[in-house]
This record gives sequence, structure tokens and C-alpha cells, in this order.
Amino acid sequence: ESKKASHCETEITDILARHLGRDVRDAREKKRLEELRTQRAALRSSMRRHALEAQFTYVRALEIDPDLDSSLRDAWQEFLFDRLLRAEKERDQITVATLKAALHNGPFGNRLQGTGLLSLVTSPARCGYEIARADDARTILSRGQTPIQGLELEAGSYVVRLSSKGHRTISYPILIERGEHWGERSWHEGRFAQKDWTVALPGTDVADASWMFVPGGPFLSLLNRDRNPEKGRHDWRWVESFFMAALEVDGASYQRFLDDPEVKKERSPKAPYRLLPRFLSGDADPRYVASPRGRSSWPGIRSDMLDLPVGSLSQRNARRFARWLAAGSQKAIRLPSALQWEKAARSVDGRLYPWGNQFQEKYLRIQRLVDNRIVEPWPVPLRGPDISLYGIHNLAGSLREWSGDGHDLGDGLVNPYLLGGSALLGTISPRSFMTVPREFMAFDNVLFDSGIRLVMSWQERDS
Repeated sequence: ESKKASHCETEITDILARHLGRDVRDAREKKRLEELRTQRAALRSSMRRHALEAQFTYVRALEIDPDLDSSLRDAWQEFLFDRLLRAEKERDQITVATLKAALHNGPFGNRLQGTGLLSLVTSPARCGYEIARADDARTILSRGQTPIQGLELEAGSYVVRLSSKGHRTISYPILIERGEHWGERSWHEGRFAQKDWTVALPGTDVADASWMFVPGGPFLSLLNRDRNPEKGRHDWRWVESFFMAALEVDGASYQRFLDDPEVKKERSPKAPYRLLPRFLSGDADPRYVASPRGRSSWPGIRSDMLDLPVGSLSQRNARRFARWLAAGSQKAIRLPSALQWEKAARSVDGRLYPWGNQFQEKYLRIQRLVDNRIVEPWPVPLRGPDISLYGIHNLAGSLREWSGDGHDLGDGLVNPYLLGGSALLGTISPRSFMTVPREFMAFDNVLFDSGIRLVMSWQERDS
């Protein structure tokens, strides 16, 4: 089955290579591609089932005879190592981590790490760099000046810090895999051979410190987004460079939008609450707005909420705010695509949370609710440990955030994704805070925990 799956993979790669990674339009080849992908999926499913059967059999054998012959133990370790190699090839990072833990103290322990290579070309051509592991930023493993050519590193996740006079200092996460060469066109059999791997640093005048830079390049993305990220298949995708706001839009910024005379014109006696944050009916103490009861005009966002993320907004309202801000700043500001948001939150290695793969409730900005009322204050400061490798805050736990893309409805309308976890959840479930786009909502729905995160194109590299 493994050999057959490899043959399918090779033929799929050949077909895609003939079309230079673009959509396959030839009817015959398109049909063959679909057949191969279906066959590959069936083979992988069968292999997983057999692997579970083998694992069950081995565990039962240990229960019957704890002193199994050493050759059987070695055979089991070899079986696990073969599964590890397949999981690495399929970019199944969760299975990789599980199998590495199982193999760590066995005869294959010394073969777990392996090494890969890093090549890095920058613009400007000569930039200072420091390389550290993603989970240990304080320990610098290598430093120097770019370009880097064929630097050998142990397999794992790293962050390269790049700096140059007159340019932003940026973080460039990378994933070094056994036998792969990050930054070379041959990486993963030329998967992105047509892409420009040059890492260009933006100038210091391009954006202020409230915008964090996300360098373009490949990253592991969940393919079947309706699945649990711990079990779903991942694959490499490419996103060009962009800026993302370090924090969500706060109440003060949204109030300035509402106070704009041109925006006020969009409200009318027939639609007095157009563009306003809405709150749950029957709530005597509205969460985001001063109560309009008994008032003839819009009273404004509550003063104690001006410094906090604004919520209770539809995606339609979020897009209107983004257009207003873009027009006023003369910058290409908009809601993020689901892929942009996923890369900003999960980095390149497909981590489950911005900080890693282990759930940490203490990292999240979460409120506790009883009968729909806040019984604990919103944690401060705004900038906490829920932070991605790019320096973007509160992607897992704060408000859920609207995407600019989603399920196409036609006529320029989409039902977008709601991204991230919610600070207003009554119960805490690790899966609820996994940073994977997987929930569609109607673009005109208003949810009390839906907020706004913005991205800005770097026009020099924007495609």
C-alpha cells in the first residue's frame, strides 16, 4: 500500500509540474488527477487502519508477555519509524510529534533528528541575521550576514531575525525537515520552484509599529477545514508578504468611524442602527454600547470599552470599517483572507495555537460569564502571552475575527469565516481556541463575540 501510494504521489506531482502549479484544465489529465487523489486517500486510510490494528496487537502481546523477544521490540520500533517517515512526507505534524515521543528512547532515537539545509536570500542583499529555535528565542544558534547558503540545521522549527539599517527588523519562521533544503527551488521536489523565495524587508516608513510584518513563503495549512486540526491533513501553501494589525480594532477607533459625517449619512430613520455594534436583547447592561433605551439618538460606545476590542459586528460592518480606514489612510487595508490569518496565527509549522501545540488557558484573554453577565474583568494588559511568532496578539483568545473571503454566494458576496477563539465562551475547550479557519457564518450575522482584525498589503510585493 505504501508503494502504491508513493506511485500515486509521483504521478500527481508529474501532472502538477507539467502545469507549473496552475489549475489543470485538460479534461483527461484533470480526470486522472481526481482518480489518483481518490486512490491515494483510500490507500492512506487503509494504511492508518492497519497501523492501528498493528499497534493494538503489539500492546495486547505486551500484556500477555511483558518479556517479549528483543527482535520483536526492534521490529515494532522499525514499524513506528516507517510510520514517522510517511507522516513527515504527508506533513502530518501531530502524528510526527506523537511518533517521535514513542521512538525517543528506543534504538531509533539517534535517527530521529536528522538534518536539513537552509538557504536564504534577502533584499537588501546584506542583512544581519540571528537564528534561534521557535520555542527558545533567547538562545542564538547562529548569527551573521545574508546570504545564507546551505547552512545545516537539525530538523525542527526556527525563527530567523533579520535586520538592516533603514528597514524593519522582522521575524522569519522556517521549518527544517530531514533531507529538505528550505529556500532552494528543489525544496519538496520543486513544489514552489516558480516562486520568488527572496525575503524582502520593508522600509521603516512603510507602516508604523501597530502593524506586524508577515513575510511571504510556504506554510502548513489544514486542507479539510471541517476536521479537527489534530487529525486533519495538512499541505504546503504559499502566501505573499503582508502586514497584519498587532491588535484587534478597539472601541475608540470604531467610535471615530461612527462619528464621521459621511458615515452618519448612511444611517436613516428607517435604519437608525446601521453599522452600530449590537448587543443581545434583554441585556440590561449592554456589553459594548451605552444603552439606547429612552434615548432619541445614538449614545456611543461605553467609555470603559473604548480601549478594548469592539465586537457585536457583522462582517458587512467590518468590511465597511476597513474601506473607511483605507480611504482615510490611502493604504490598501482590508479584512484578511483565511489563508493570511492562518499563517499569521499558526506560523509555518502548522502549530495548533500561536505559541505552540500545547493548550495554555492562562495565555488566553478570556472573561467568565454567569447568566450572560461578566463576573470577572477582561484581563489586562491588552498585549499578553497569546502572541504569534510574528508578534501578533490575541489570535487564539479574545474575539473571533471576520475573514474577507469564504463561501462564494455570487454577486460579489461571500459567507466568511469566523477565525480564532472567543473570550466570551462560557466553557473552556482546547479545540475551540485552535487557530484554524473552519466555521462559516452569514456575512450579515451579528454575533456578540465577533470583532475586526485588519491586514494591509505591502504594495511592492502584493500580487
